[in-house]
Amino acid sequence: RRTYPMTKENLIEKITIHGLPFFIGKDIKKITAVSPSRWHGCFYAIEFGKNLKIGYTKDISEHLKSIARTNNRYSGTKIGRYLFSEYHTNYKENGRILEKYFHQTGRGSCVKISLEYFIENLPQLSLRNEQDFLEEDSKRRSNLLMNAILSA
Repeated sequence: RRTYPMTKENLIEKITIHGLPFFIGKDIKKITAVSPSRWHGCFYAIEFGKNLKIGYTKDISEHLKSIARTNNRYSGTKIGRYLFSEYHTNYKENGRILEKYFHQTGRGSCVKISLEYFIENLPQLSLRNEQDFLEEDSKRRSNLLMNAILSA
């Protein structure tokens, strides 16, 4: 069983799971990841007291900061380490798979598992980049809608 210690010098670290890149850290302020397009996002797991919150977002930095602020205000539970995937276009699909996969042990978006358990039991996922396809599909749908409106 591998542990993932954080030191002051190493607040965010890139790790590989199933051959895919992930980022693990402790200080949310150190996250500088930016989505490369409106189609990209990532999934994450964050220690939330004795629980782990699993989800997905388009902007990991702002989302985790928002979770920390809200948590601080209402429950006072300490936010611990986090893990997030590299940005990809099928992040919602992967996030839903993970929520369903790990929610056999919990309710809502929090589960009673450790970050180590999450990493060790992470199912094989694909991180796709389908930006070109999504942009073309969006243009095609917009054109169909415009044609339908103009021909009505």
